[in-house]
This record gives sequence, structure tokens and C-alpha cells, in this order.
Amino acid sequence: MRKRKSVAQVLIGLLLVVALVLIPMACKAPEEAPPVAPPEEVAPPVAPPEEVAPPEEVAPPEEVAPPVVEIKPFRGLADVPEIENKRPIHIPLISGGSADIQIPYLAKFSDKTGVPVTYETMMSFVMYPKLTLELLAGTGSYDTAIVESTWTCEWTPYLWKM
Repeated sequence: MRKRKSVAQVLIGLLLVVALVLIPMACKAPEEAPPVAPPEEVAPPVAPPEEVAPPEEVAPPEEVAPPVVEIKPFRGLADVPEIENKRPIHIPLISGGSADIQIPYLAKFSDKTGVPVTYETMMSFVMYPKLTLELLAGTGSYDTAIVESTWTCEWTPYLWKM
């Protein structure tokens, strides 16, 4: 009856075969590289740099004009004007702590403006590929999206200019 060889015996046999093939190849003397010819021309010596004059004094900058429009702090919903277009808005939200904070504000916006706001919550690892496909296909499934800033770099060609 024939004995079966163990995996260890087979591996040792393979290692011996590989070693017997590679050792003679590694022990050969390296071939000598052909000699390198000396350069035909030598570059002329570089002249020392001329003296540089010290820089002239720079005039101080002129005063900057104040902004033309006074900038007011945003006061929240009190600053939202009357909206005539009551078309519903659909928004994807990244689930978790931030969505829990954003959802009540969506309801307040809807109450103030009369614009219905619907939303979907999903994990970011689900939202990223879903939004990517929606943008590539141009489906218009979402009216706006609150996303990670790192995603927008590759989406730039598909976003509307503001």
C-alpha cells in the first residue's frame, strides 16, 4: 500500500527543487559591464554671478475700501423671504447625530414657507454610491444634498454652478 505524503513533505521537496535551480544561478560571477567612454567635451567654467543691487523700498499698501453692502448676520427663518414656488423639496441625509439635528429644522422651514420637504436618511457608505449614480444618470431624484466635502471633488462635473 502506498503512503500519502504530507503537505509539509511536499513543500520541503518543492523548496529543495527551487533551491537547486536558483543557487547555481546566484553563484555565477556577474558579467562585467563594458567600459564607459570618457566625455568628449568638458563644459566651460561658469562665470561668477554679477553683483545684484539691493531691492528698492516697497511702498505700503493703500487702505482697503470698506464693503459696499453691510453684512448682516443670518437670523434663521426670520431672514427667509416669501417663497412663491411651493414645489416639494426632497433631501438625502446622512443618518446619525447630524440628521437628528437637521430634521426638526426641515419641519420648521416647511411650516414657515409652505414648501413641503421630504427626506431619506441613510448611512454614508450607502449614500455615497447612491448619490454618485443619481448624479451620473442625471435623474434629479434629490433637490439638494448635505454631503461630506471630500465627495464633491469627483462630482464637480455633475454639479450645477451657483
